[in-house]
Amino acid sequence: MRKLYGFVLALSCLTCTASYADITRGATAYSKGDYTLAYKEWLDSAQQGEVIAQFDVGTLYLSGKGVAADPVEARAWFAKAAEQGHAKSQFNLADALRVGVGGPRDPVAARAWYRKAADQGLGIAQCYVGIGYESGDGQAVDLAEAIALYRKSAEQGTPCGQERLARLLFVGKGLEKSESQAIALYHRAAEKGLPEAQSNLGYLYMTGHGVAQSSTLALSLLKKAAQQGDAPAFANLAVMYSSNRDIEKNLTLAFAYISIAQSFAETDQARTILSADRDGMAKLLSKDELSKANVIATNWHIGDPVPSD
Repeated sequence: MRKLYGFVLALSCLTCTASYADITRGATAYSKGDYTLAYKEWLDSAQQGEVIAQFDVGTLYLSGKGVAADPVEARAWFAKAAEQGHAKSQFNLADALRVGVGGPRDPVAARAWYRKAADQGLGIAQCYVGIGYESGDGQAVDLAEAIALYRKSAEQGTPCGQERLARLLFVGKGLEKSESQAIALYHRAAEKGLPEAQSNLGYLYMTGHGVAQSSTLALSLLKKAAQQGDAPAFANLAVMYSSNRDIEKNLTLAFAYISIAQSFAETDQARTILSADRDGMAKLLSKDELSKANVIATNWHIGDPVPSD
């Protein structure tokens, strides 16, 4: 699963009919950047049980637009809408339950809500359920079911489904191997901003595996993924700045990148490997260079431009 939350924040109200007066007024206010008014309009409808308004109020509490960010309130509103069968709310509730946003973690309940949203055809939920079947997270591994769900997700243009299907196609896992199809899917998902796709595609351009090697394209893709907190992207940027012949070596920057990668790594195994790489690189730097690199790494946050020379 992604480290960054996959919450759906697109506002359902933007397609509401005029009969939902409060919701429509809220949508108009939101489109003009008046989030406080949008919150007031939607809250009234949400309190009356209007499912779309409940979802929209939840998104405002989650994002902190028009009201102080409150993950507990966000989760509560998503739960109200989810119980009424709203697919995006079911997905958001599942994500909150999976990672423990706004309340305790409950992986079992999360899987159930992902499944409900997937059964309604929500592409991102289909992808997440597929990931569960592929990994065997809390259930028996079923690669065929995972692939079927990835296909359904990808056919809707969902980046998650495209990227997961690309991974399997590239190595021929459960499917006939096709690097060309995989790369095409990676490109589609990367163009929509999915960091995993940008990172994987950047690695392929860095190594020339399945594509013509291009350090320029690799850097561009890896930096886009890294800006979103993708640990493998930072790790590969470290490789490029420490050993790529097309790029001027900069061990200080490479050390900063590997440090950031370690802090965002999702598994103990990845953190252990990155720690060893970091320790080895540290031996090549002076005290001042290490100090500078640590400042760069410490001061970087998700969404900031990737540190450069």
